Amino acid sequence: MEKALPTIQADWRERKFERNRVDILEAAARAFARKGPSGATMADIAAEAGYTVPTLYSYFKSKDDIVHGLMLMLHREFLSPFEEPPASGLSFAQNLELLIRRALELADRRRATLLLTLRFEKPPLSRDEKGCTPVDRLQKTVEEWIQQASGGQLGSRTTEEVALCMLGIWHAYFASWLLRGCNERLAERTTTVVDLILHGVCGSEER
Repeated sequence: MEKALPTIQADWRERKFERNRVDILEAAARAFARKGPSGATMADIAAEAGYTVPTLYSYFKSKDDIVHGLMLMLHREFLSPFEEPPASGLSFAQNLELLIRRALELADRRRATLLLTLRFEKPPLSRDEKGCTPVDRLQKTVEEWIQQASGGQLGSRTTEEVALCMLGIWHAYFASWLLRGCNERLAERTTTVVDLILHGVCGSEER
């Protein structure tokens, strides 16, 4: 038991460090929204987060590092609905609707931060140890979700083809909603998005 204590303490410190990083990123988003990405300084972010500037630098090396961290945090959040396993006992269509609704509701909640990221100079896409970008990881995760939810019953379509269709339609609605400044909640389009994915431009027979 005594040998396990240092490990427990190290785990607790690591979790606390990550929680503090998330708090700083959320504070940075507020500072950027108020003063703009170029106008907000590390001092502004530190004040928003309730830290001193030297303490802030112990979590992030620079403002660019914070911007990169904010983009990565958003990517992880938007990946999370696709990482949840499909519910057992539900059809592919039912699971798809739950998935799309969760993803669109997340976009609604994060709209202000998403709009803010449009003002950032986009950092180059980071690659993991396998050379995959966040976009690669998203597509792979969606393919794995489709394989589980469909039980392999996709007719002549491959999981890659279905994943590309899903992501393309989802992104088209997402980008239009974000860039055009639509006032409606994106989650209200769930049924339409699902219908397009399942039935294409002709739509379902039930109206």
